[in-house]
Amino acid sequence: MLVPTLLLSGGCAKGQIKVSETELQVQKIRATLSDLERTLMEKDWEGFQKLFLREFLRENPALFEAVARTFQEGRSTQLSLQVDLIQIDGSRATVYLHWEATAVPVGRTGPSRGNTTLHLAQDQQSMKIMAIEGDNPLATGAPAPGS
Repeated sequence: MLVPTLLLSGGCAKGQIKVSETELQVQKIRATLSDLERTLMEKDWEGFQKLFLREFLRENPALFEAVARTFQEGRSTQLSLQVDLIQIDGSRATVYLHWEATAVPVGRTGPSRGNTTLHLAQDQQSMKIMAIEGDNPLATGAPAPGS
């Protein structure tokens, strides 16, 4: 049984619940993953780029060129991310997940599947992707950066 991480605080107004820092980070991580799925499906290039730390964008031009090419060709990716484990260490998090991606319109190859580890870092009010390990859910068929 999963119990939400909520703390009751005497400093809050009567009856209000204060969400723990860990729960806030989990919410930010889930928002990043949801935005990743959405931007790939909607071919939202600007939104997609905002999900990554600038250093990662600079260090992995081939990955982003491949995604841009799929957008330009009128294809999008229906990506389904399933989180297996989240480890939080201060302002950084490691997310172990498995995924399934289907090109839209559907190609001849069918869906791609894989296992990936995303490393995220706190950047102002959101968590941004700073590294990808394992199978690459962004440009199917291409290795993840650093693999």
